[in-house]
Amino acid sequence: MATPQEKHDQLVARNYQGNIRLRVKNGHTYAAPDGNQNAIIHSGGAFDWRTVFAVYTGHNSHYWIYRADAKRAWQVNPGAPNNNLAFWNYDGLAQGNPEDWEEFDFENAGGMDVRMRSVANGRYIVANGNRLEATALQNGASIFTTEFP
Repeated sequence: MATPQEKHDQLVARNYQGNIRLRVKNGHTYAAPDGNQNAIIHSGGAFDWRTVFAVYTGHNSHYWIYRADAKRAWQVNPGAPNNNLAFWNYDGLAQGNPEDWEEFDFENAGGMDVRMRSVANGRYIVANGNRLEATALQNGASIFTTEFP
């Protein structure tokens, strides 16, 4: 059984599929769905996500990040002005898998910490108010501490 550090290292090496929690570093808030279940925000309650190798481009060089309890994945619409994180398959009616707007990378930020980058627009995830957005350059990215439930 892999240790949490080994799972973190596998995650940033693009070699981990499984459940994860993402806590804003040095805080008590986690990436979680909003009350309407259509956006990803940060809130006080821990929430489980599931990383899956994205195969839209024909290889597993990126991740899809699903709710652990539903077939809904993180999504960035590169045409939206604020690039808030929302859900692919919000209504649960989609057939098949997500595509490129739903691909993300995790970068090592030391210890158990990561930065997350949207493949769709090349921007990093940042906590802005209570919303999570894909608007930052690497040096402005929010740092998340990984937890493996």
